[in-house]
Amino acid sequence: MSKKRAEGAGAYHSVKKIHENIVKGKVNAAELEAFVDDFCQKEIEKREAAEQALSGLQELSHKNARFFESLAANIPHTDVYVFDTSMKILLALGKEMEKYGFSREHFEGNHLREIYEKETVSILQPVYKDAIGGKKVSRSIIYLGDPYMVNALPIRDNKGKVYAGMAVMTNMSDELQREQELQQAMEDAESASLAKTEFMANMSHEIRTPLNSIMGFAEQLSKTSLDDEQQKYTELIEESSEHLLSIVNEILILLKLGAGGIYMEEVPFDLRNLFNEVHNSFRIRAQKKSLNMNFQVRKEVPEVLIGDPVRLKQVMINLVSNALKFTQFGYVRWTAKAEEQGEGRVLLHISVKDTGVGIKKEEMDVIFFPFQQADTSVTRKFGGSGLGLTIVKKLVELQGGKIHVSSREGKGTEFRITIPYQVGDKKDLPEEERLYEPDRELLRGIRMLLADDDETNQILAGTILDGWKVKYDVANDGEEALKCLENNRYDVVLMDIHMPRISGVEVVKKVRSDTENPNVQTKFIAVTANVIKSDIRTYREAGMDNYLIKPYREEGLFNKVCNVLKLKRTSGIFNKEFEGKTELNGYNENKPYDLKDLINISRGDIQFYNKTLKSFVSAAEEVLLRIRELHEKQEWHELGEQAHKIISSSRFLGLSGIANTCAKIEDNTVRSDNHEMVPELVRDLTGMLEKILPQLKNEYIYRKS
Repeated sequence: MSKKRAEGAGAYHSVKKIHENIVKGKVNAAELEAFVDDFCQKEIEKREAAEQALSGLQELSHKNARFFESLAANIPHTDVYVFDTSMKILLALGKEMEKYGFSREHFEGNHLREIYEKETVSILQPVYKDAIGGKKVSRSIIYLGDPYMVNALPIRDNKGKVYAGMAVMTNMSDELQREQELQQAMEDAESASLAKTEFMANMSHEIRTPLNSIMGFAEQLSKTSLDDEQQKYTELIEESSEHLLSIVNEILILLKLGAGGIYMEEVPFDLRNLFNEVHNSFRIRAQKKSLNMNFQVRKEVPEVLIGDPVRLKQVMINLVSNALKFTQFGYVRWTAKAEEQGEGRVLLHISVKDTGVGIKKEEMDVIFFPFQQADTSVTRKFGGSGLGLTIVKKLVELQGGKIHVSSREGKGTEFRITIPYQVGDKKDLPEEERLYEPDRELLRGIRMLLADDDETNQILAGTILDGWKVKYDVANDGEEALKCLENNRYDVVLMDIHMPRISGVEVVKKVRSDTENPNVQTKFIAVTANVIKSDIRTYREAGMDNYLIKPYREEGLFNKVCNVLKLKRTSGIFNKEFEGKTELNGYNENKPYDLKDLINISRGDIQFYNKTLKSFVSAAEEVLLRIRELHEKQEWHELGEQAHKIISSSRFLGLSGIANTCAKIEDNTVRSDNHEMVPELVRDLTGMLEKILPQLKNEYIYRKS
């Protein structure tokens, strides 16, 4: 039994007992008085308690009301209205009404029709009606020239019956302004992105076009009869141009990454072929530094992966180039293995490892930042823009992958990449472009149109085409090109994209759409300095059969032309000069060297043959000079490092005596401090080099005029 019920029962029994005593005539006046006094006192106390409770409730109600008013007053640009079922406003709160000179009194106690004009009433009345009908509703309105959002909802009693409604009116002017500003910002960003893309295209064209001439003419110059000094200067021009081109490429890629202009493709590719292409790109560079460079693809790696091979190749080229740049002794190698993830997917793990200078522990955190290198002295000693690793990281992440680096200063560095790929089918691999051996007779008599508005590029291309015995016409702009194509029949067209009057793209569109044009089926090669992938796709869609990016080399142009014409691949040694060299010198047992491997790997490419041989001679002469200087100063360790530089290339050219002597010098200086034999070994080495280097210079091949 509750306390209140117990007290009530006790009072009832007391009253009943007094009543019985009165009936029996046994009532005691003192007892009755005491009972009445006690009863009255308790009733007074109950009333006082009830009044106190009521006062507390009223105070609490007022506090809640004040809190609610304060809350409504501090919600920006918002008023709150409570209305009854007849749509009479019971309560109006908020600061927004003051904007129009209204107060609470203007609304409270009045019906909608007494407050608003007809147009506003016609909008609000259905909203209020839905609210008192038990629905939640939202509506956008224009009130006194400003946009508002009205949210209305029903107010129910504890039995769920609707007895009132509430409307929240919020001024949306600021939100609309922010939305407009955001829209404008998006439009500005798109405009800026477009401007950046156009800037990249223009910059690419403006830099690559003259660079094409510099590199092209340097290549043609290297094929002429030059003395040693001229040949060295020509090689320096080529090397500097290649370095400038790599910097331009890195800046353009970084700009495209920032502009969101790089899109990942999903196409089938062969990782083993991709790695082989990377290896071939750096083979000569590694040989020149006497570095052991190799790669391995584990057997569990699928034959075909689906992803973006172009971006992966960019990653590998940057990492391998970096490794070669910072490695003076030892090796550069990269490996790939795969981890199955189910549902036809694998996680590809690639490691690129070197025995180079390494990275300081405190510098590891900044190597992926733009324009950063582990040490400022690195740039002075090794060159570079500091963009390569930034690009690598962004490209890896765009492919859904991750990159990690570990390094020991002075011991080497390892970059580890993981990228997920779908497993593909071998039958889906695209047909690869053939690699044609440089046979100038292969294109003799071909009819070609050269369309380019740059006179220097015309001279360069003309020089190359003359050497191929190609019959060609030159068009200085798009209109001239169109006239030539209407009046002559060609086998292939080299079409520059950026030309005055009519662009190269418009020219090919007009030709492809004109069934009467004699060149409607002719092969077109777009020649462009623009490396943006979307633009290249546009060239393809317009009707171009292939494209060639400036700056290009003669070999690259030769392969493009042969591939679009689908010429049969030829074999054997083409150049009579080279054939004679093979017969007379390659297998002569009376010489202290053997050029057989160089001749075989050159496959008839005189330029490659000369460049490799001259590169060794130049490096050996420099090593000879430095070894003499270091021997006099007794700087043994650096002397051993110099000897190491020509070990690998000496063996490649069959110079086993020089290679073995250099290895002994390295063992006694770099790997140990046994210097007693070094002076004698240096005398032997210098004697051999002084005798052999002049003989090797006689092995250069010069074209007969």
